[in-house]
Amino acid sequence: MILFWRIRVKKFFFCIVLFILFSTAFCFEQESYNEILGKRNVITRFQDYNLPNIQGNYISYTNRIRAFTIDDRTVFFYQVMRETDKIITTITLSEKELADTLTKMNVLNSSFILDKEKKADYIENKIVTETGVEIGYFASAVSSGWFIDFNEGRTSKLIILYQDNELFNALQIAAKKIIELSIKGVQ
Repeated sequence: MILFWRIRVKKFFFCIVLFILFSTAFCFEQESYNEILGKRNVITRFQDYNLPNIQGNYISYTNRIRAFTIDDRTVFFYQVMRETDKIITTITLSEKELADTLTKMNVLNSSFILDKEKKADYIENKIVTETGVEIGYFASAVSSGWFIDFNEGRTSKLIILYQDNELFNALQIAAKKIIELSIKGVQ
């Protein structure tokens, strides 16, 4: 009985977090990361807030929230970074994309559990955000896991995670941090 109530409380808290994130994301039109970097004739300040790393099979991925303050407003982005051979690969999600992705990942989580048991040679299920970031899972007879990818021309920024909830948990932590910074304000 106690476990039942814990699950209900977690779901309730998650719904509140998504509601707050959606309401802040839709208060104004969300600009893309590149649009903000390209602004002219304004004072643009950015601050990074590191989050716990995501552990992949062979490499750890850095997570952070990047807050841009442009004149009198602040815009937040979630970033996942991979560093290999002196090359830093960064995947960026806007506040709105993060909120949309978290909502859709609940559906994907349910499908993932069922698809791991299927006998297909390969199954892939994914979300594609407005900016082209792909987040999803794959399942085969050999292995299964989650991925986040962004294709720029011919270059792929693929990150694969084999732990079932690692990516979902990282996105939830990012959403909570954005809400905390929105309420508390960027220092």
